[in-house]
Amino acid sequence: MISIFGCADVVITKKYTHKFGIGSIAYIRIQATLRGKLEAVSIKKVNRVFPPSPTCGGDQPSFKYIDTLNAIFSESELVWQSEAVDLATAYWEGIKAEADALIKEGCFSPPTDC
Repeated sequence: MISIFGCADVVITKKYTHKFGIGSIAYIRIQATLRGKLEAVSIKKVNRVFPPSPTCGGDQPSFKYIDTLNAIFSESELVWQSEAVDLATAYWEGIKAEADALIKEGCFSPPTDC
C-alpha cells in the first residue's frame, strides 16, 4: 500500500454563460427602437460584474460588454440582428402609419405634378 501526503493550492473556477461572446456582432437596442437605425458593434471583451450585496440579486453576475471602440454596454442594451431588424421595422411602420393618418386628416396634401 502506498500513501502520499502533502498539500496543494486548489483553485475553483465557475463558468458563467452570457449572451454575447468575444468577436460577436451585436446591435444597439435603443438605436433600433427609437431611431429605426441598425448600429452594429463588435464585442472585444466581456467583464463579469457582481451586484454589490447578496440582497440585491444574489450571487448571479451581470455582464458588461466592451466593443472595439471601447464603449461599454450592458446585456440588456444589445440584441441580435434579427431582433434589431424587427425593432427597426416596427419603428418605420409606426412612422408610416402616423404619416398616413396625417394625410387622411388633411393636414398635408400629397404632392401634385406642376
